[in-house]
Amino acid sequence: MPKPNLNITVNSFQQMDGSNLTITGLEAKFNLQKGASSSVFTGIGTDFDNIRGIIDFKGSIPYKENSILSQNIRFRNNLTKDGCSTQIRYSPLTATIPVSKDKTTNIYINPHYVGKYDYNSGNYTHGAGVFAGASKKLNKNLGIAIEAQRYNLQDFKDNSGKNWSFNSIISYKF
Repeated sequence: MPKPNLNITVNSFQQMDGSNLTITGLEAKFNLQKGASSSVFTGIGTDFDNIRGIIDFKGSIPYKENSILSQNIRFRNNLTKDGCSTQIRYSPLTATIPVSKDKTTNIYINPHYVGKYDYNSGNYTHGAGVFAGASKKLNKNLGIAIEAQRYNLQDFKDNSGKNWSFNSIISYKF
């Protein structure tokens, strides 16, 4: 089994309707054959009113080795005082394009399907979204990213603040 890369990350999702979600935690990422990877993340999230536990399982497979195109999947489990839910996000075509010679700066776009099952109510909701951004490795351990995200693409005409966010991510690799 490959040795995991360990990262501490802090993510901030600033919804344009004024709401916020900030997540911090530890990720163990395993680099597999031909550029594929899998990871597990555990952390906490807060909107500054409530706290939730978060456990993610992720996988990524490039369409060919060293390709800028890949597909990925994430299962996010949210544990709150009010109950639990599982979200699945599948991205059939993610593009990550290096924009610096040393490949420390990238731009990316990730269209995706998202579904969420709420264990308390038994409801399953789903939709489509996309996020795009830029990432930069500041040194061998520290990286940052900024991105914009559009939720609920199935309701394309609703451009209200609830469907947009601006996100920032800071990651430290051990």
